[in-house]
Amino acid sequence: GTFAPLARTRLASLRQSRGEPPVGIAGKWVTEPITNPYDRNDRYRLHFDFRVLGDKLLGSLTRASTDDSPRKYPPTTRSIVDGSVEGTTLTFQEAFQVLLGSETQDHRRTFTGGITADEITFFLQDTLGNAPMEFAARREKK
Repeated sequence: GTFAPLARTRLASLRQSRGEPPVGIAGKWVTEPITNPYDRNDRYRLHFDFRVLGDKLLGSLTRASTDDSPRKYPPTTRSIVDGSVEGTTLTFQEAFQVLLGSETQDHRRTFTGGITADEITFFLQDTLGNAPMEFAARREKK
């Protein structure tokens, strides 16, 4: 799509710092509140639960409205699809469906993350053609 060159450039810069991940990424991570760019009344956090098996990334992600969100949606949890870890870069997809009229369409969000000592900086692109998003996640405090 329109932003594919930007995504490739970003991914290439993340891959330049190959090596072992500086921290174990297995466990629970959470983002700061994110405001939906298409609905300013929708504020949410993404909660990631990662498991690593060799170079495979497994787990789930949950989208949950924040307490101060004007519009509340029930939490949704989806499995991570096609996840991998290569050095300090992780990638995975989230499959979802969109209802258009009386038909559903299958879509995906692709998450590419750069791992540092205390956070994962994500670049997110979906197959709907929406503008890419960037945000960070930190290990969830117990």
